[in-house]
Amino acid sequence: MTTEKEHRALLQPLLKRRSDLVYQERFLFFRPVGHYWRAAYFWKGSGREVELLSLAFPLFAGKFVSFIWGGGMEEEANHRLHPPWDDPQRAAAEFSDFVEHEVLPCISEIVNPEEMAKRPQYGRPHLDPLFDACFYGDFDEAERRAVSYADWHGPVTGHWTDTGYVHEPYSIDLATDNHRLSDDAAWRVAYLARLLQTDRSRVPALLHDWEEHTAKKFGVRKYWARTPFPYEM
Repeated sequence: MTTEKEHRALLQPLLKRRSDLVYQERFLFFRPVGHYWRAAYFWKGSGREVELLSLAFPLFAGKFVSFIWGGGMEEEANHRLHPPWDDPQRAAAEFSDFVEHEVLPCISEIVNPEEMAKRPQYGRPHLDPLFDACFYGDFDEAERRAVSYADWHGPVTGHWTDTGYVHEPYSIDLATDNHRLSDDAAWRVAYLARLLQTDRSRVPALLHDWEEHTAKKFGVRKYWARTPFPYEM
């Protein structure tokens, strides 16, 4: 398995010429981090192989997903490389060029729902339409999608505890401010739905808070920049 020190060595030429990129804890990502986090992840490849997975997802969806891998089986999102380790300078030059011209273009333009839609391997069909509507301020559509999701989820949700799985009643009406930053995706959607039904003026702040919360979870808060949504400009 390759190490972070080796990754940094391979990326040195690229990081030297690209100030918009950061390498941190196996992630190479674009900065500043805005509405979407776009990164290449150094997977734990076998032996001396380097495996890169590209990913992209909207931070304003909150901590719904720990990782949205780029399809896995999609060739453009999953790269297996064998650097010439016996020639470090050549390895770094070839690896940096490959990442810049073959890996990063898969995700570099994903800064809005339209660009995300061009890369369906990064999408989540059950949630993307809801957050796409939020991105553009179409709160009527967002409310319809959120209510539909909550109805699909059903009247019960739950979570794991030290003693096992605990069930609890679930509905939009039961969502409170305690669920604002919940780790349970269903409760987050329910909370968003409640705001959409009762006080839409609070939705933009919620989405920005979810962005910041998710950036913190990934350890990239210092690179995150609060960016207005199109309807806030």
